[in-house]
Amino acid sequence: MAKLFRASFAAYPWRWKQSGTVKATQETVTGLIEAQSSTRVHVISNQTIDANNIMIESILITPTLYMKATGAPPDVLRQFGATEGQWLKVPPSSPLADFAQLAYLIANPAKLLVTIGFHDLLKQADPNAKPYKLVGTESVGSALTNVYEAKVGSGDLVVTYRTSVGSSDGRIYKMVSDSALLITTTTVEYDSSINIQPPIP
Repeated sequence: MAKLFRASFAAYPWRWKQSGTVKATQETVTGLIEAQSSTRVHVISNQTIDANNIMIESILITPTLYMKATGAPPDVLRQFGATEGQWLKVPPSSPLADFAQLAYLIANPAKLLVTIGFHDLLKQADPNAKPYKLVGTESVGSALTNVYEAKVGSGDLVVTYRTSVGSSDGRIYKMVSDSALLITTTTVEYDSSINIQPPIP
């Protein structure tokens, strides 16, 4: 599965559409990630913070990071020299500059999983077995996929990961993580028309 993951997300350009729902409150965070290459990425996140519906948009064209926030409290925006709904070229000295590394990892999902220790979790679950098993098929968009499942943890801490892999091309088209607290769904599109450009000079 690790080889499939690396091969799928080296097949730039691609688009991720994500949603995560907290089961207890039904609060949902949605996002979109477009990666033209490992160094050009566009990220949109929609979330509710203190009753404010906030959209945060960022574009990384390595090493330059651009950001825009819509719906954030004005006093928060002022702390970062930002204005409502306007793109900001983030200076290297800004606290927001840390988002550049995050955006880079988002554009390189295989590195991101290593960084957060996901593969180590699978090894801990059963180091002598293949953690993923085939559990069915489904259509994702126009792709017919095989669905593989892995469970990590135990009891109330168990997380079920389901990955839908194209039966004809071996690419990942959907990923789901499901726990007692949260369910997250990501669908993947491979779109050659993605073209990420600087939003401001």
